[in-house]
Amino acid sequence: TGPYVSSDYRYEDAINQKFKTKGVKIRRSFYQNDSFTFEDVVNKEDGHPPLGGILASGTNYIFYQKLAILGDIESYHLAEVLAGFLGIVAVSIFTLRNFGLWISLISSLSIALYPLFFSESHFNIKDTFLASFFCISLVLFYFGIKELRWYKIILSAFFAGLALGVKFNVLFLPFIIVPWLFLHILKLLRKRFKLSKNVFTVALSISFYPVVTIAVFYLLWPYLWPDPIGNIQRIIGFYRSIGTGTPPELRKYIFYGFNTFPAVWVLFTTPIPILILAIMGIFTSFFNFFRGKLSYLLVLLWFFIPILRVSLPNVAIYGGV
Repeated sequence: TGPYVSSDYRYEDAINQKFKTKGVKIRRSFYQNDSFTFEDVVNKEDGHPPLGGILASGTNYIFYQKLAILGDIESYHLAEVLAGFLGIVAVSIFTLRNFGLWISLISSLSIALYPLFFSESHFNIKDTFLASFFCISLVLFYFGIKELRWYKIILSAFFAGLALGVKFNVLFLPFIIVPWLFLHILKLLRKRFKLSKNVFTVALSISFYPVVTIAVFYLLWPYLWPDPIGNIQRIIGFYRSIGTGTPPELRKYIFYGFNTFPAVWVLFTTPIPILILAIMGIFTSFFNFFRGKLSYLLVLLWFFIPILRVSLPNVAIYGGV
């Protein structure tokens, strides 16, 4: 295949037929492997879905191989930096429109400066994408319901599909959205909300929500194409194997079957100023929720459900909260 000149360039030979002259310099990632083909992806891929790797390869192809404005490694990690930024933007918009500029600024900075998020948004090929797509999906759904905009519901489903294409954790999104949606509908009924055309289109878009999410997930993972049902069952088995059971080092945190490690982790790894503001925010949110402000319920569910999920008996956790 020709000798490597450096990690940045190699002499192309017969691999790329559009270059007829032997010895043309091609900008190429050091980590590309011509022996790993599309057939390998279809026949052998398992474990977590591959979208994170696809997006990272995409930014490498654009910003390193084509534009040459970033290095080989840096261009791969640009993908999760951009995803993390978009997640923070979604939080800032949600809080700005519900709670004001000051809270929006504090919320955005709290996420951006939270140590685990800050660090992993620079190198984690899975969790940053998952967190951001999860966040964007939730915010779009909220505004889609509040503003009766069906296209925001569909966009929410699209980003839920992207999140599903990174990890299956997004399947817990309904535990946050559905209670809020149920109480929001009850509140509208009490006010004798008048039906309109937009209500029916939003209801229709909600019914298509799982269809859009699953379609995006399916299209982005070639491994599923030959045998969708069988291969999804294998992936579910994979998640069962890594998602259940308590590691021996965490057994001291078990209290009546529940794992207190996630709560302890949050308390000990959150910077003190953010932790103080978070505690104030939790009490304020409960107070305002009992006063009938349902946006605070969504915030509380958004905060507690992911922690509670990994605190349940016999649920495994690794790497952080």
